[in-house]
Amino acid sequence: MSDSKTGPIFDKEPGWGHSVSKWLNRYLITHIAPILIGALIIGLYVRYLPARKSPADPTVSTSPSPTDQQTAWTSDAIRRGDSYTSIARAIVNRVLMIEQTGTITRGARLYAETKLVQDIKAQPLVVGGTLSYSQPAVFDYLYGFDKLSPAQKAKWESYARYIKF
Repeated sequence: MSDSKTGPIFDKEPGWGHSVSKWLNRYLITHIAPILIGALIIGLYVRYLPARKSPADPTVSTSPSPTDQQTAWTSDAIRRGDSYTSIARAIVNRVLMIEQTGTITRGARLYAETKLVQDIKAQPLVVGGTLSYSQPAVFDYLYGFDKLSPAQKAKWESYARYIKF
């Protein structure tokens, strides 16, 4: 720095940019990069780590037998963002996975879902709570679609074309 009549004049000296670039060149490859790569690997491992479950009791059946379906009650946990319709759709999908029948049409699924929404609306939706339903009632709704008139079935089928199940 030199003094003049107009004030001090600062000479050019290496500033923060030069110091930081020297430090990064010295430590980036040897210290920072391995730490960042390790943190990325651990983060991805934790993110995609399957949920660890306790071993299942071999004496407990995971799928209900036909005789169990007469009295089968199931409950679902309510998560944030769930609605009666989304829960009813999940219930119908789960029951169809158990039944594994290919004869249920999209209109029948929509009909059962709509009837089930009317039933479960009596139960409040509280995040973290559970919602109970009867599996035989869902089967009754699915197969009750066959009792509708052809005109009613056609309307349900036309509505169901626009629904993504």
